[in-house]
Amino acid sequence: MTTPQAASRLTRWGFSAHGLETWTSTVLEKGPESLRVTSLPAVHARGLMGQLLPPVMGTLLEQMPHADLSGFRLYVMGDTLAGDHLDEIATRYPDIDAVVVHLGGTRVCCCTPSRWTPVKASI
Repeated sequence: MTTPQAASRLTRWGFSAHGLETWTSTVLEKGPESLRVTSLPAVHARGLMGQLLPPVMGTLLEQMPHADLSGFRLYVMGDTLAGDHLDEIATRYPDIDAVVVHLGGTRVCCCTPSRWTPVKASI
């Protein structure tokens, strides 16, 4: 699962890849278990760097409830900056159980185009 743009490139390179548009989901099943994978908005960079860098996505992994399991929601932020898109995710999915936060630093020609600004998240 990846962005449609990355899926296209990965497929050309011989990988099996499924592109998801933002806010769309697919369900993976194995026996009685199922996992919903939802593409969430992400912003790689803003301004000129945002136009130069490829699109990115966050991912919501939802273990679907069954039998004695109540389900679990894990948000993998991906390589994103803070912004209104995070507020929208919190609004649409207020009951996320855990978040994997990436605090990387994109570098282009030894420069960091943006810095992470800590914000109080409601997720």
